[in-house]
Formats: sequence, structure tokens, C-alpha cells
Amino acid sequence: MAKPFYKLRFALGEADINQMYLSKMLDRSTGYISARMTGKESWTIEDAYKILKILGEPVESLTEYFPPKEKEQKTIKMNRKIG
Repeated sequence: MAKPFYKLRFALGEADINQMYLSKMLDRSTGYISARMTGKESWTIEDAYKILKILGEPVESLTEYFPPKEKEQKTIKMNRKIG
């Protein structure tokens, strides 16, 4: 199974930002960042916006870096087919 947030991980790596540095930039613990990078917990919208700003990415790219969880994506696709 692929690690969640592939594009985010790649962009952070390209920017030479590791989880410890990101935790300091967001004023969060490393455990907080780790739980979100592994998909165990959800990112807050505020953190997502801050990370996009750090990476110099537009807000419109939010779902590219923070895609809905797989279960949510299936529900969205089903609703589109029905509606």
C-alpha cells in the first residue's frame, strides 16, 4: 500500500523540509505531524493552508496535496454516479 500524501511528501523533500522542521514551522509536535503524514489523523484546514504557503503553492492545489481519504473518495464517486 502506498504511503498517504505522496505529493506532499515529495514537495517537502524537494524543499528540504523534514517532519521535525515542519513541526517547528507549524508550532506542532513531531508526533502530531507524524500522525497526519501516516493518515492516522486528519490535517486541519489551517495546517493545510499553512503548508501550501510554506511550499509556495496556490490554495487551488489543496486537494492535490491533501486528497480526501480513500473511503471518502469512493463515497464522492458513488454520489456523482447517482446524482
